[in-house]
Amino acid sequence: MKKLAILAVPYAYIYGGPAEGAENLTGVQDDLFSGWAVLYDTDETVNGWAHITTFYNYRGWVKEAELLEITEEELRARQNKERFVKIHRHAADVLDRPDVQGNHVETIPRHGIVELIEHNENGWSAVRTASGREGFTRTVFLAKRKDSDAFLLGTPILDQPGNAYLEKEYEFRKALVDTAMSYMGTQYRWGGKGQEGLDCSGLMFASYSENGYLIYRDAAIKPGFPIREISREELNPGDLIFFPGHVAMYIGDHRYIHSTAYYPNAGVCINSLDPADPDFREDLLHKIEGCGSVFPAKTDLTKEKIVDELSGMEGNISFAYKDPRDGETILFREKEPHIAASIIKLFLVGTVFELAETGALDLEEKICIAKERCVPSCGVLNYFEKDTEMSIRDLAELAVIVSDNTACNALFDRVGKPAVDAFCEKYGFTGTSLNRKMFDSVLAAQGIENYVTAEDVMRFMEMVLNGTLVSEKASGEIFRILSDQRLNGKIPFLLHNRKEKVTIAHKTGEDTRTTHDCGIVQKGNAPAEEARPFIVCFLGNDTDVAAYESYMAVLSERLYKRSLEK
Repeated sequence: MKKLAILAVPYAYIYGGPAEGAENLTGVQDDLFSGWAVLYDTDETVNGWAHITTFYNYRGWVKEAELLEITEEELRARQNKERFVKIHRHAADVLDRPDVQGNHVETIPRHGIVELIEHNENGWSAVRTASGREGFTRTVFLAKRKDSDAFLLGTPILDQPGNAYLEKEYEFRKALVDTAMSYMGTQYRWGGKGQEGLDCSGLMFASYSENGYLIYRDAAIKPGFPIREISREELNPGDLIFFPGHVAMYIGDHRYIHSTAYYPNAGVCINSLDPADPDFREDLLHKIEGCGSVFPAKTDLTKEKIVDELSGMEGNISFAYKDPRDGETILFREKEPHIAASIIKLFLVGTVFELAETGALDLEEKICIAKERCVPSCGVLNYFEKDTEMSIRDLAELAVIVSDNTACNALFDRVGKPAVDAFCEKYGFTGTSLNRKMFDSVLAAQGIENYVTAEDVMRFMEMVLNGTLVSEKASGEIFRILSDQRLNGKIPFLLHNRKEKVTIAHKTGEDTRTTHDCGIVQKGNAPAEEARPFIVCFLGNDTDVAAYESYMAVLSERLYKRSLEK
């Protein structure tokens, strides 16, 4: 007879068989945590050992006495993620009262599932463990469960509810890497996947399952599970690298995180595929058997597909793309005015170089940055303790590469609004207007804002690329500054992880529910035909920032791959 059950003890190993020596370390294959659900057949129990199938479709043997039988109705009730929650700290003590001096009831390890009875004041929550014990634990130790027992209720692993997480690729990839990094320094333990110790595939499984997605428990790509094979060149953060009997997670910049028994690490650490990196492991580089990803292969990009995707984004979204080699453009609400945030700094810096070109301004002129004139948020000047002097050239660089608001305001004071207006008029940036400085609360309260359009920003970037903004020399200088950008979490996020060098000369902008990124993307260093450059501009006001930034990263990489194929 088949039965559903949950693990009623804090922690248990899954063994390869029910034999007398099954408790030897060599028999360990996996582990379970308190409250985890399994399916087993009472006809297959041997000497008190139950042959189980886990909710992630992994089979092995545990002691039947460690299981608590439940009904299908009870298992369905346990899918209520507000009521049944996970421990997400190293471990959580359950005490008999909401007080650190309370008596110990039970300790539940990371990943264990408890039933939330109620949240109390002062940061405590009443819970019930899988063993039926009740007590109190810190509320901050609890987190909403993201994975589910759907497989045990008849849903194939490939149709798991976690597939929804793939839709926000940027966020999901970042969450996978962040979770894996949270285990840094944890000891290597054969068959483990918890905070006390984990093996290579245990680290991968834990990183994915904590983020709501179930992959195969062992170091392999297996039919019926979601990992698909990809080339090494396709690796992006969160993807997996397979070696003989070993697996690691790629985290970008040719580096990977894994749990290894290799001396001197013997635990979760970071190594590199780059021979120039001090963390390079030559032995693993030459043993790579393949790479895998849960993310689906991208379909061919068309103008219609991109416009359709953009139409589904939340808020006021604009987009512009141009390939100067063949003149192809993809435009979406390109004339729509957007509150500019820091994108407006492009046109201020352009004005600075225009005035320098005519001799009206010296780029080496020093400007005193008074401490009391500094404004908060982006940049570095706000953190200086004393007044300082900086050249106009340096202020222009800071205004772009770290989006320094104080530097921007100093430049605006120096050149004035009429000069910016004249610059925009001369070069045909008709939808752009710089109306106030950064953090001007008085004018902001009056509804006075700075505005740009995707059409204007695309033309700005195209002129920089062609060497026609101000002059060839000035365009080259602006291109260099844009290429030194330090805020690289949007357009460059996936592109900077490619094996070949990709240059992204770009400028970002951020504010509440506002996110922008616009620039030139090309292979290599020089703005030349063989570099296959293209211009891309994303503007978004009143939008879901995380979702839109994820889309920026994914679409930019897809457009880059497309440009290489042209």
